[in-house]
Amino acid sequence: MTDLVAETSKTVHINIAKQFSEQPFARWPEHSPDSGERFRHQFLIPALASAESVEVEMKGALGYGSSFLEEAFGGLVRFGYFDKPELKKKLIVKHPLKSNVQRVWDYIDTATFKQDSGRRPELDARYAATSIVASRSAP
Repeated sequence: MTDLVAETSKTVHINIAKQFSEQPFARWPEHSPDSGERFRHQFLIPALASAESVEVEMKGALGYGSSFLEEAFGGLVRFGYFDKPELKKKLIVKHPLKSNVQRVWDYIDTATFKQDSGRRPELDARYAATSIVASRSAP
């Protein structure tokens, strides 16, 4: 197990501020190395694909812009990685301000999968080697 993800039984715990960035912002990595796209590919997709549940702790970051949250969480649906019922079953979002949790769910709920949504398979390959799952060491 690495310090990137704390895992208990079948739940993966991700703390954005401690494990990703205290200043997550922007939609794409060309605008910020701490973008929603990078968080989605390196943390959310691998964790959701490998665990029964994923708990995302949002406390501790300096704030969350709409572009980061929509790309990270709405992009899970928009690009067809997961559907809404699966996310509602597996994803747990925590923050002291319930409005921040609601924003995440609003982006998920309003996202629509479109076959031509612009999902770029090269991103899947680029991020696969640096994902939290790939980073786990053998016991």
